[in-house]
Amino acid sequence: MKHTRHLRVCYGGTFDPVHCGHVAIARAARDGLQAEVALLPARDPPHKALTGADAEQRAEMLELAFAGESGLVVDRRELGRAGPSYSVDTLGELRAELGADAPIAWLVGADSLRQLHTWHRWRELFERAHVVVVQRPGADIDMAALREASPAVAELVEQRRQPPETLSATAHGGFAVLPLPGLRPESSTELRRRIAAGEPWADWVSPAVASYIVRHGLYRDPAAILANASNPAIVESAPLTTTAHVIKTSLPTPPPSVESLLESVHGALAELKAKDGVEIDVRGKSSVCDYMVVASGTSTRHVKSIADEVVRFAKKLGVMPLGVEGEREAEWVLVDLGDVVVHVMLPRVREFYALERLWTVGDQHPDYLASDD
Repeated sequence: MKHTRHLRVCYGGTFDPVHCGHVAIARAARDGLQAEVALLPARDPPHKALTGADAEQRAEMLELAFAGESGLVVDRRELGRAGPSYSVDTLGELRAELGADAPIAWLVGADSLRQLHTWHRWRELFERAHVVVVQRPGADIDMAALREASPAVAELVEQRRQPPETLSATAHGGFAVLPLPGLRPESSTELRRRIAAGEPWADWVSPAVASYIVRHGLYRDPAAILANASNPAIVESAPLTTTAHVIKTSLPTPPPSVESLLESVHGALAELKAKDGVEIDVRGKSSVCDYMVVASGTSTRHVKSIADEVVRFAKKLGVMPLGVEGEREAEWVLVDLGDVVVHVMLPRVREFYALERLWTVGDQHPDYLASDD
């Protein structure tokens, strides 16, 4: 009796950052090849310049992007290996783990295929796995361009090409083309540029990844100025170098209810006339909290005073501050109350980070809380 062997597809890269195009490619490989797809973030990519996020951050964003996706897993093996991340070494490890007969495929883009001759021990890739190239819908490999860029790769590709659905029948040595179901606009390079320039970008990544980028201040050019801010004086004088000033707290046992925490926060905001308070329900979207409250202060002193008032009101519920992380100017203060997280920000900082838009993608705009002003 003949048993069907399950194909393992490896999708390596810097993923700096992972975007919706990467997700679409991984899904296409899973569904089109009936395979499990392993996403392998590179620790030290030998073919690319320094990354914008460190290896651990890129891996964490991958985990967020693919959380709950059946058949798509993040494999961190390259992060624990010293030196450059060579695909041939990774395939050697996988081959030793899965056995000589296990069908394995390495997924590459069309641009990578034209540069394959520059990869470390590139011919050995075919001795350890199949190679699959993803292509735009309706397109095929430009063999003329491939022959010009790398005659040796072109010759090998022509000799080894086979239909993608036959790859699982053998362990390695084949070459196949996997068409994408649709054109994708996303590019990590363009995404990083948009973030640095303060242009719209959040719809190119999942809400969880967008939130991670914002929380960690990734890909921001410290000299970037909000080009679309309404106040020219603010734009001219204040490049955004702000990260959040974090106040952590200790909760009593049992902790106060979410409703009482929110009522306490609203009371503090009203007491100090915070501007444009917004309450956002992030249940099911965030593992950090259930609700997020965002409000503005008119100056750094006002921002700090509002945050202190939030803490003072919370103390009445038995919530005690554990201290402040960071010693930056109070342009953005985050008060962590457990199930409720409060962000108090200067208006220009709030507009730049756009937390409301990041956490309400696909939702109705959050309701504004009442303000005394």
